[in-house]
Amino acid sequence: MILKDLDKFKLPDESGVYFFMGPPLTPPYTGGEENILYIGKATSLKSRVKSYFDNNILHTRGLHIANMVSLAKSIKFETTRSVLEALLLEQELIKKHKPKFNSEAKDDKSFFVLVITKEDFPRVLLVRNKDIDKENNLVLKSKLLGKKVENKKEIVKVEKTFGPYSSGQSAKDALKLIRKIFPFRDKCDLYDKKKSWQKKACFSYSIGLCLGTCAGVISKTKYQNHIERLITFLEGDGEKVRKDLEKDMQTASDKLEFEEAQRIKEILFALEHIRDSHLINRDIKEENKSTRIEAFDIAHMSGQNRVGVMVVVQGGVPNKSQYKKFKISKDENDDLEGLKELFLRRIKHLEWGIPDVVIVDGDERHINVAEKILIENNLDKTVKVVAVTKNRQHKAQKITGDKKIVEEFQREITLANSEAHRFAITYHKNLRKKSFIPKN
Repeated sequence: MILKDLDKFKLPDESGVYFFMGPPLTPPYTGGEENILYIGKATSLKSRVKSYFDNNILHTRGLHIANMVSLAKSIKFETTRSVLEALLLEQELIKKHKPKFNSEAKDDKSFFVLVITKEDFPRVLLVRNKDIDKENNLVLKSKLLGKKVENKKEIVKVEKTFGPYSSGQSAKDALKLIRKIFPFRDKCDLYDKKKSWQKKACFSYSIGLCLGTCAGVISKTKYQNHIERLITFLEGDGEKVRKDLEKDMQTASDKLEFEEAQRIKEILFALEHIRDSHLINRDIKEENKSTRIEAFDIAHMSGQNRVGVMVVVQGGVPNKSQYKKFKISKDENDDLEGLKELFLRRIKHLEWGIPDVVIVDGDERHINVAEKILIENNLDKTVKVVAVTKNRQHKAQKITGDKKIVEEFQREITLANSEAHRFAITYHKNLRKKSFIPKN
């Protein structure tokens, strides 16, 4: 797709979520309905999408996004009332559709997630993904409990999870805005009738950010209804929330419950006057973090016990959770044949993610092996291949390939190649040790 194609999509100057649409990215890669390649959010859909067609896209957005734009065939969009709602809708749509060109790092355990706890008076908390176990238990430590007592812990069930958010600061900013519209309990203790004589409402309640669960001023039913509405908003359906609130305000007014009607009116006003354009400012930085570089290497001893590995560098750092090991089927001292088998087996697993740059150990002959496989799988326009030639000390001596790619990612290429060599040697040594163990 090129810049002049944008006019036919009639993108508005409004906030919302956009979809880059393209061909299927799973075999046979052709035919069928359009596939969602990438989902993003925008303050202005028109301006945001237009920025992807800048001549310097490789430098401003990275190879990952440049490749995505080159594959795109059309653009779809959905407008929202605010950028905050666009951010929430974007996260839910990414979770639902799992587009290949949205960062795989969204599932990283170190990222933040927003959780609703499963309690009579649910808490709303921003926590690390890694703090939630397989049984959906969340360990709340003293900091999250608002306690000064060291090492105090509490285990609660998680009812609902939103995210993960690769930008922790964006998530925190969004939650601050959300809490002004939908106050909630986070760290405060619940109201206890037995201790009511010494109980004071939390500070958040005094400034309108908590509904008074700590002071006994709201019933369990009313609070849970409030949280259900918050969940609907977090799921990206702001319009449903507005309609429900308008209906409740009319009901409260008919019953002469003017205080409740006024409270709902204030929520509706807040929804219509969200000041949140700053939430978009970190988008480009987050996109650049998503560049995926994969390096491949083979290790053996005189052709025996041959193994291959794949390592991943993402956002400039090794992503060890995505490293892969392969046993090469033939014991031959032929690195080209070994690379061919290794790379063919890797390409069968596009569910691992599509690399932006592939690094092979060797020279132009090794590049040709990888590029031929990419052409056969219709990935040659998406994935770039470079080769690293090492000296006798196994240090990078020469990088062969696209000059722009080499210049842009030289540090990452060298790092990935070094990691692949280390990982392959370690794997090979471990296999050799096992083969020396005498059998009973």
